Amino acid sequence: MPQGETGALKPFLFKTSQIGQTMNIFAEFTTRVQAAVKALDLPRPLSDQELDRITVESPRDPAHGDLATNAAMVLSKPLGMKPRDLADQIAAALATDAEVAEVSVAGPGFINLRVKQVVWQRVLGAVVNGGLTSAVPRLAVVQR
Repeated sequence: MPQGETGALKPFLFKTSQIGQTMNIFAEFTTRVQAAVKALDLPRPLSDQELDRITVESPRDPAHGDLATNAAMVLSKPLGMKPRDLADQIAAALATDAEVAEVSVAGPGFINLRVKQVVWQRVLGAVVNGGLTSAVPRLAVVQR
């Protein structure tokens, strides 16, 4: 799979012919992480602007998982919590997601995810069904 300038894998972008929407696995899992955070019993509610600081991306080391999020690192200070404690709570919530195979907390509070094979099958199926274009080398496969 091609890598970006920093070595991180670029997201798959595609448009499914069935629903006509562009999908990005990182955006999909960012939404899932945000939902997991909202469901927690936190010291105070978080604003949309605070939740928008959450990112999901490829981990620097592929051995750590398929996806990584900074959620605990960016939300711990506004909540007055230790990043690792918040990460443990978020990880426990994400572990209940039916499409997450494994969740781990690394370092001060980074969260690594391994997704189930069905996620990759859906991504690849949508890419194949959507048709490949010249954007494939950039991993931006969009049906035109």
